[in-house]
Amino acid sequence: MRGEIVHDDNAVLGERRCEQLFTPGHERLSNQGTVAQHGRDKAVGRQSIDEDDIAAVAAVLRADFLTGGPAVAAVEQALCKITGSAHAVACANGTAGLHLAALALRLGPGDKVIVPSLTFLATANAVRYVGAELVF
Repeated sequence: MRGEIVHDDNAVLGERRCEQLFTPGHERLSNQGTVAQHGRDKAVGRQSIDEDDIAAVAAVLRADFLTGGPAVAAVEQALCKITGSAHAVACANGTAGLHLAALALRLGPGDKVIVPSLTFLATANAVRYVGAELVF
């Protein structure tokens, strides 16, 4: 298995892969994460999930820990290895990750943060959570 991470309870976590896919407006990709734009559906991304990924999720669901536990520690360790960082923290979602990043940067009242105008709301919310000024 490519990129496998094995930890104490022998559950194996497959690497996540995401391939970006942009299609002409006339093509509709059902169940592939589409977004309407000017009356057309365009895919913003397509996930690639194989049997190893499904087995890894099933192993975690069958384990003693659904949140936290050895699977999360294994992902954090793998992220450190991939990025060369000394530390990594797994978050429940992107919003929480952006919030932690804003806290780590010590952003707060008096700071201005430029964010793109075409983004998910979480990008702007993370700035607001810490009291910084949002600039589009």
